[in-house]
Amino acid sequence: MDAQLDPNITLRAVRDASGSIVDLEYVHANAAAVAYTAPLAADPIGLSFLGLFADQLTTGPVTQYFHTIETGEPTILDDYVFPTARHHEGHHYDIRGVKVGDAISLTWRDVTERSRAALALAASEEQYRLLAENSSDVVMRTRDNYVLWVSPSLTRMLGWTPDEWVGRSMSEFGHPDDLDTVVAAREEMLSGTPVVMRIRIKDRTGIFHWAEVHSMLYINADGRIDGIQ
Repeated sequence: MDAQLDPNITLRAVRDASGSIVDLEYVHANAAAVAYTAPLAADPIGLSFLGLFADQLTTGPVTQYFHTIETGEPTILDDYVFPTARHHEGHHYDIRGVKVGDAISLTWRDVTERSRAALALAASEEQYRLLAENSSDVVMRTRDNYVLWVSPSLTRMLGWTPDEWVGRSMSEFGHPDDLDTVVAAREEMLSGTPVVMRIRIKDRTGIFHWAEVHSMLYINADGRIDGIQ
């Protein structure tokens, strides 16, 4: 535990005369945990947990820690934000706790950057969705030539509903004579170059219409190629 980069502490139950848990006492803290509590105590061993974090009795997960000691059910908290943190305010944590005798072994990890990145990505995706759904052009994403998503403007342009395209191969809607053009464009895109091509696309009545298509690789949040847009 002392070699862990994440803070780890062991808290022993402090019980009243009736046997109910009323507090927790530090019996172990690794170097990362000592550094975390440094603003409040240089060495937390032997100290009362609620003496350091009294506000957590009503606003934190302390009752969950009590429950783990009493029942053996692990404490699992993901992306937890302490409502009234005395330091590291506004930070997000993944917390894990397991019963060890009449104590709980707690480990936590600061995942604030991960949470902020996820929120930023969600906001970006929402903005992209709003732009795509309200665009007069048809916006589409494919993977391995199969349609993953297409904007509602498809109905106005070609009569199809988006649901009629999603999950189907684009070859079902393109003109057979344009296959070589599409294959060449895909090869060019794989080199990282956006392409513009003119191909024929079938409307819902079976009539083909010429369309100018602008395509590029779709790069996901991990920086990997994940289809074409």
